[in-house]
Amino acid sequence: MSAATQGPAASGREPGGRNPGPDDPLRIAYLTYRGKPHVGGQGVYTRHLTKALADLGHHVEVLSGQPYPVLDERVPLVELPSLDIYNDHFPMRMPGIWELKDRWDWLEVTSFSMGTFPEPLAFSMRAWDHLRRRVGDFDLVQDNQCLGYGLLAMERSGLPVLGTIHHPITVDRRLEMEHAETWRARFGKSRWYAFTKMQSRVATRLRRVITVSKNSYDDIVADHEVDPQRLFVVPVGVDPELFKPLPEVERRPNQIISTASSDVAMKGQRYLLEALAKIRANSGPPHGTCHAHAALGTGAVHFGAMVLWCVPTRARVPGRGAAYRIDERRRAGGSSQSLARSALSVVARYPGCPGRSRPCLSGDAF
Repeated sequence: MSAATQGPAASGREPGGRNPGPDDPLRIAYLTYRGKPHVGGQGVYTRHLTKALADLGHHVEVLSGQPYPVLDERVPLVELPSLDIYNDHFPMRMPGIWELKDRWDWLEVTSFSMGTFPEPLAFSMRAWDHLRRRVGDFDLVQDNQCLGYGLLAMERSGLPVLGTIHHPITVDRRLEMEHAETWRARFGKSRWYAFTKMQSRVATRLRRVITVSKNSYDDIVADHEVDPQRLFVVPVGVDPELFKPLPEVERRPNQIISTASSDVAMKGQRYLLEALAKIRANSGPPHGTCHAHAALGTGAVHFGAMVLWCVPTRARVPGRGAAYRIDERRRAGGSSQSLARSALSVVARYPGCPGRSRPCLSGDAF
């Protein structure tokens, strides 16, 4: 069965003319231009949100480009393949001309050739091209921070669109520009982040937008100039069945766990590394743990853990003259056990934390 026939129309619903009441289940098209399964704002957010919506009785279809998310079995996936320019094995590859099958492929490769990140725009147009033939199949389109011009085309086609902004990428751009060390680096980053102008234009025109924290709310109003009356905070939750104290796991008073999705300046991981290096110099080596992706580009670890030993060496911390090494070693057990062992949780993330590029501290991991 093709992706286009897996929706409500295929299950007997008559397209068009539906006006659901406040307690009626909705037919939702959920858009994510990237759905990498272990990235928080992409595949993780998508998997848990769509599962929760299905639990509430709503029909949800996910439209995604590569990498595709891993979803609950009740949530069908509509694959809208991109040219996969930023794949893990050969990032920033130039597609061959034989790969350009339609106008959206040409749009993607042209944007890429101009130095900007092309996926949000190209995906939004592919999603619009798919949904314009299925307007009667859905009551709502929810976008996961694509914010491409195709969303405005969907609204003109008669589909209500709800935008989701975890945080404005303009903040990433500003921090990256501040930490660029040469004019060439600043020029390259300004071209790559050119898509943020489109995202600001689209965000200001959407009828409803949600975000995950008050800190992001303030930045969206300031950077994207979204009307505060159209912007709402829906906080990200924590699953208490997964993240809870484990009586059989012994707490290690000197162990620190840090969560950092990447090595960009916005995550503020450098402050943790500098602090660990100073603690090591003053009182011996602490135990540290980093879940998901290693800081400073040391490689990815999915649903595992690493021990961080921070000592002076060749790996440079952005914006600092000192350098530190991360010695990676896998730990036994999953992320919940690593959290249960730790005395301090250092969350290096932007959207939910004031202070932006500095990690947030939690007195106990649980």
